[in-house]
Amino acid sequence: TNEYKEDSLGNTLMIKSKDKDGKEIFILYCHLDEIYVHEGDKVKHGQKVAKSGSTGNASYSGLPNGVRGHGIEKENWHCHIEAATKGESSNNFYYLGSYRVKAEDYMKTKFDSNGNKM
Repeated sequence: TNEYKEDSLGNTLMIKSKDKDGKEIFILYCHLDEIYVHEGDKVKHGQKVAKSGSTGNASYSGLPNGVRGHGIEKENWHCHIEAATKGESSNNFYYLGSYRVKAEDYMKTKFDSNGNKM
């Protein structure tokens, strides 16, 4: 739901993968509106796995472009992405400290400062 919950990442999806050196990496997608895959599914690059949204604390109507009681306007929905070298049994990377890494380093698609694909 788009119910506001303080300190909540809303609907999340974690994908366990390997980096270019073969080390495990965990990618956590947050604030999702819908999730199209299930636990244990194997996914491929380019496969649609979820739909961005405004769940959890992203549903707060007081945010820029917010709609009273309904979170962020649909055209401003986003997917908050986190990455860590540890993550099994965790849906919140907040407490992983030194295990957290820059998610952008593990994304095949790169974006400019305006969010446009490069």
